Amino acid sequence: MRQVAFSRLSGNKRLESFRPIICSEIHQLLSNISHASNKLSVREKLYESTFSIISAMVIGKSTENISFRSPKGQSLVAALLEAVDLVGAFNIGDYFPFLATLDLQGYAQRSKAVSQILKVIFGEIFNKRRNDRENRDDKMEDEDFLDALMRVSSNQKEVPITDSHLKGILTDIFIGGIDTSAVTVEWAVAELLKHPNTLKKVQEELSLVVGSTRLVFESDVQNLPYLRAVVKEAMRLHPVAPLLVPHAAREQCQVYGYDIPSGTLVYINIWAIGRDPTVWENPLEFNPERFLQSNVNFRGQHFELLPFGSGRQVFPGLALGISNVYLMLANLLHVFDWVALGEIDLKEKSSIICTLADPLVAKVKLRVPRYLIEAKKK
Repeated sequence: MRQVAFSRLSGNKRLESFRPIICSEIHQLLSNISHASNKLSVREKLYESTFSIISAMVIGKSTENISFRSPKGQSLVAALLEAVDLVGAFNIGDYFPFLATLDLQGYAQRSKAVSQILKVIFGEIFNKRRNDRENRDDKMEDEDFLDALMRVSSNQKEVPITDSHLKGILTDIFIGGIDTSAVTVEWAVAELLKHPNTLKKVQEELSLVVGSTRLVFESDVQNLPYLRAVVKEAMRLHPVAPLLVPHAAREQCQVYGYDIPSGTLVYINIWAIGRDPTVWENPLEFNPERFLQSNVNFRGQHFELLPFGSGRQVFPGLALGISNVYLMLANLLHVFDWVALGEIDLKEKSSIICTLADPLVAKVKLRVPRYLIEAKKK
C-alpha cells in the first residue's frame, strides 16, 4: 500500500492535476495574510493553507465539505496534532512494560480517544465516497487520492484492504503533508528573519527572476537556486521528523560492527547528522551558500541530508511536499517584506515533529501591487 501511495502522489500526471489546487490555495494564503493584523501568527496561516491543499488533493474538499474552519475540519486537525504529540511523548510504559496496563500518564486513554475521532471522521468520508462511486462509471478517472486507494482496495482480493488500513494511510499523508510544508516554511522564515542579509539575497533573486508584475510560478523554481538552497539549509538544521519513521530489523544483522538483533527498532537521527561537524563545515551556522555549488539533494541518495527518509521508507508525498514548500515560501518572500516582532527565538519543541517552541509572530508589508493577490481571491 505504501508503494501505491507513492505512485499515486508522485506521478507526473497526478502532480500536474494537483497544481491548480496548490496555486489556488497559495493565492488564498497570500490574500489572507495581506489582510491580517499587524501581529501575524505565521504557523496558524500555514497550517490552514496546507490543510486545505492536502484535504482537497486527498479527500476532495469540495465533495466532502471539510475545511480548516469547519467543525469537522477543526476536529480532524486537533486529532492529528494530538496524535503527533502522543507519538513523541515519553511513555514510561514503553520502557517498563509491566506498568503499561496502569496507564499512569493517561496516554493509552488519549490514544483511544484520538483513534475514535479519526475513525468516525474518516468513516463518514469513506461511506459517502463509496456511495458516490456506486453511481459513477468505473472508467471515470480517479478524482483524488482516496479514489485511487478505493479503486486499488476494490481490486485487492487476496489481502483485503480494510477501512483501518485506509485510515492509517490517510493519517500518515495528512500529518506528513501538513507538517512538511507548514513547519519547514515557518523554520525558513524564522531563520531568514534572524539573518536579514540572507533574506535580502533571496528577495533580490526573486525580484530579478520574477519581477514585480506577477507571482511566482512553479516553473520559476528551477531558476531560483538561492531559494532552493535556503530550503535545503532549513531542512538540514530543522528536519521536520528528527528521527524519521522507525525501522525494524527483520533479521539479525551487523552494522558497522554493531550486532542488531532481529526485531530491533532502529531510529535514524537525521537531526544529529545535519549538525555533524565531520560532515558539515560550521554545522550550527545557517548558511544556504553551502548548497550553491553542491549536488546534494533531499531525495534520499545523499545520506547527509535525509529529511524525507530514503529507500522504501521514503515519505510517499516527497515530490509533492517539496513542490509545496518551494512555491509557498517563494511567494511569501516575493509578495511580502517581513519584520520580526521582538527577538527571534529558535528554541525547538521536544517532540517527534521538530517545530519552533514558540510559534513565529511577525509583521508583513506588501512589496508587490495588491491586485496580484486580490484578483485570485476566492
